[in-house]
Amino acid sequence: MYILVSLITGTTLYKAVMAATSAVTMGEEMTFSEVMKNVVDIGVTPVLLLIFICYFLSKSKSDDARVAKSNEALLEWERKMNEEAAKREKLIRQESEKQLQLLTEDRTRREQQLIEDCNRREDLSRKEAEKRESILMGNMERMIQNMDRITETMRNIDLSMVRVNERLEKIEERMCKDGSGFGKGECC
Repeated sequence: MYILVSLITGTTLYKAVMAATSAVTMGEEMTFSEVMKNVVDIGVTPVLLLIFICYFLSKSKSDDARVAKSNEALLEWERKMNEEAAKREKLIRQESEKQLQLLTEDRTRREQQLIEDCNRREDLSRKEAEKRESILMGNMERMIQNMDRITETMRNIDLSMVRVNERLEKIEERMCKDGSGFGKGECC
């Protein structure tokens, strides 16, 4: 008899477990009337144990779903953060490239301006040198002309002196010939 009761209780318990697991796997919850029917058929302790096991199995499934959902949310957040970091990095790279380009353009512009300033100074120096050279050349020409005039004047003075000397000699000769010398023995 003990075996028969165990067999009947085991079969009933097996049916209850199968019903509960099929209800849990389908995602359905057991209603109060089903719980009470199983309590009457099987007994209080096995039914409560079965309900407890079914509760933890469903809780485990919901926890797994919640963990998977939070993992997906975390992965999505991480992906967004990576995208934002890539965007920031790209913006920083673009900004640094712009700054580098502006610095390069500014350096090129300054170099060009320095070259232009140097060329302009060189032109001004060349023009000043040409002016000074032309002034010096003009002064040298005037000095040469003055030297030529002085030389011509000196020649004229020399000629005049030669003529004056010749006249004086002629006058002396005449005076000596005439005997109207300045004094005795002064004639040649």
